[in-house]
Amino acid sequence: LDGKQYIAVAAGGSRYGDLKGNAILLFALGSPGGGAVRPPSPASTAARPNVEAPPRTAGAYAEFSPLPGTRVGEFMSYDSTSRVVHLRMIGGMGGVQGGMSFNGKHDGGVTVSVPVGWSVQLQFSNADKVPHSVLVIRDSLPLPPAPATPAIPGAIGTRVASGITARDAADQLRFTVREPGRYLIACGVPGHAASGMWIRLVVEGGLARPGYR
Repeated sequence: LDGKQYIAVAAGGSRYGDLKGNAILLFALGSPGGGAVRPPSPASTAARPNVEAPPRTAGAYAEFSPLPGTRVGEFMSYDSTSRVVHLRMIGGMGGVQGGMSFNGKHDGGVTVSVPVGWSVQLQFSNADKVPHSVLVIRDSLPLPPAPATPAIPGAIGTRVASGITARDAADQLRFTVREPGRYLIACGVPGHAASGMWIRLVVEGGLARPGYR
């Protein structure tokens, strides 16, 4: 450009690094300081509002309000009068399976059972270093590489393909299970469900109450 040579390098964020954003590093031959164009100083970066929100930890789910109704363990409660199941899902909790897990379970390691006709209020948050999402799909193996179509209307979170990060607010899903069947609660980010990020959801007509086991 104008007789001067430049080299620009595009660099993406790392799963395990502290720097999550993308960057373009620009170098100019013959410029002062060894040829590198220096990045903004920490002071100038800090002056910009909302540059980086404080990260949430794997225990961020403790910040949520208590689950209402009758408790079924740590992640579920229900109200028999309104026929509503309250389900809490945490992606990558504790780093289990390299982060490819819900509530510390993977590859169908836990089964959520819901009576036919009940509604599910699902709160999904992410505690992992990479984005995750959630949706309900049919129980059919092998899993698609990038599931994107919910098997139950409304049973899909936001940004299903790109996922939400640990810094984002929790997704709130509400859907009603009207037909008995076997389903999977899976991550829609490409490759994550195939890597084991799914658990089972069973809808039964004769079920007396919801279960999580």
